[in-house]
Amino acid sequence: MNVKSAVHFRRLPRKRYKFERIRFCRRCGSYTTLWGDSCLSCQHKSTYTGLRDVAHALNKRLSRSSLMWVGVLVSIAVFTARNLTELIIALVIGISFLLGYAYIIRQFSSDVEQYRLQKILHKETDIILVGLHKDLEQAEIDLQASRYKDAYEKLREISQLIDNNALRLNKIKCLQHFILRKDMELELSSLLPDTFDKNFTSYLLDVIRLQPQLVNRAVIEYVILYKEQILLLPYGRELLVHVASSAMLVKGYLLPFHNFIHYLVPELHRESLLRLCRQITAEPEKYPELVIRVKNAIKLKYEYDPEFQGLF
Repeated sequence: MNVKSAVHFRRLPRKRYKFERIRFCRRCGSYTTLWGDSCLSCQHKSTYTGLRDVAHALNKRLSRSSLMWVGVLVSIAVFTARNLTELIIALVIGISFLLGYAYIIRQFSSDVEQYRLQKILHKETDIILVGLHKDLEQAEIDLQASRYKDAYEKLREISQLIDNNALRLNKIKCLQHFILRKDMELELSSLLPDTFDKNFTSYLLDVIRLQPQLVNRAVIEYVILYKEQILLLPYGRELLVHVASSAMLVKGYLLPFHNFIHYLVPELHRESLLRLCRQITAEPEKYPELVIRVKNAIKLKYEYDPEFQGLF
């Protein structure tokens, strides 16, 4: 029997760009997306820095270098002046050019820095992937040692940059060992496996009871695709009803999924059926068969419920 434990997940940092999750080791040149202080490759501490910081430092160094060469050229012009007139001209033009060049560098520094960052990402792609696979190895070590919380947190971080079926299945495997709560930062559509997976359906039922708003189009399509396999599970029917009820939370889901909802109307919970009634009464001509199905469900269970009166 799978014993579940109560956990508090490490907060997943929000980043504007995915590359901002990558850190660079100044000592050995390796990359990681994990949060540890020690480099996984050279084992040295406090050597990691963000990619944007790397691009900023590189841009600053190259800008200073270019300014220095401009200064050298100005100095050469000054020292090679043959008379006072040439000296004054060289000084005026040289200093003006130097100040103008410094101004241009300052004005466009952010654009140039972004360009250098893109160059780094393009040039270092293979090395970054090596670092991410090393991160995956660390997560797999935790998984094999039954350190499910550590493994899941690492896999969740890595999955912001790498997404494949094996990684998703490992995250699902970890999540089977946790007691889920409403206040948790749970994920759902990002875990969708490529094929039917019993562990995912079990997790889906747990999540949908706590955070039904996480059910989106992709999740509904997955459930419809594997409806027959789901119905063979002890909790299969209950899961389908919960998914149909969650679909009612988004008005735009009624049209594409009305056939799926039609199938489960008699089993919808009261609030979900009431929500469905209010949606189809706006445009009953679009769903004639669904209207009949809903009317029969109301007559059977809620004929004298005042909230259902006058809806049709």
